[in-house]
Amino acid sequence: MSPVGQADSGKDVTGYQGEFYLDSWNYSDRRVGHLTSQPITATADYLNVLIGGGQHPHRPGGTIPVPDGYFFRLEPNPAFATFEASDMGLNIVPLASLGWTGAGDFANAQNSTNFLEGQVGPAVLDTCVGRCDAEMGTITSATFAITEDWINLLVGGGDHPWGSPGATAVRLLVDGQTVHTATGDNSASLDWTAWDVRAWIGQDAQIQVVDDRASNDWGHLMIDNVLFENQPRNPWSYETGVVVRTAVENPSAPNGVVLGDVIGSVTGNNSSAMVPATIDLRSVAGQKIVVQVLDTYTGSDWGHLLIDQIVLSNQAAVTP
Repeated sequence: MSPVGQADSGKDVTGYQGEFYLDSWNYSDRRVGHLTSQPITATADYLNVLIGGGQHPHRPGGTIPVPDGYFFRLEPNPAFATFEASDMGLNIVPLASLGWTGAGDFANAQNSTNFLEGQVGPAVLDTCVGRCDAEMGTITSATFAITEDWINLLVGGGDHPWGSPGATAVRLLVDGQTVHTATGDNSASLDWTAWDVRAWIGQDAQIQVVDDRASNDWGHLMIDNVLFENQPRNPWSYETGVVVRTAVENPSAPNGVVLGDVIGSVTGNNSSAMVPATIDLRSVAGQKIVVQVLDTYTGSDWGHLLIDQIVLSNQAAVTP
């Protein structure tokens, strides 16, 4: 995220005050990131801001996508499967070397170094290889013991559920029986699926990617970052806006602060004209808060944010 944009940037931005404003465009709507303030005390009733750019609201409970996730690593590290061959992950290697066994057209399958919406790290498992949708088969993980309450994984591609003709699905097998399944949403975007596996703690399991579809209606599947964790991961929150959260200062926490609940948020107006917006702080009067500027949306339909004049005030901004 670019911290400032000059007023004479030639982008027809209006409504700012002074010479500079914050602009997350930075030569591309694909740029993502976030800025977080130091903790401040909510000493006024409102937080007012001038805002323009993308109208992509905050999704309550959503997972904030990683900034420039191409070389990012999620915790825990190592995960069960990230499909990178090394810390840099740039090598194309057989999936067999990563503990996965292919069958059918995927007998000699390799990892894929794609760059997909929602991907974390440079490599994924993708059944769009060779002839892409025409390829069919399975790719199965090594056997593992279920040790945590949740299995979280990123899934994308075809929405053809397990049990239907021509399935494109990933399934969890316990004693050879299917206990969970997931599909994509007929897009190239990856998003989180959370499987509750508390009923099978201590049992052996496998994960299997099934591609039984040869037609070109999203007849393939992608998965990434299979994680064993104690809580579910919610879907990505692709947003452009300003969010206010409660905060607790803690020297041992990352950046010295633990982020709490979202108090309120505002988003842009799909325009280069900045307009006033306000967040009500009266419910957290006197408490510590942080202000976050979030641009986690990579689409070309206003995938950036324009911000100026973030101020505390006892009067709400007059919004359009």
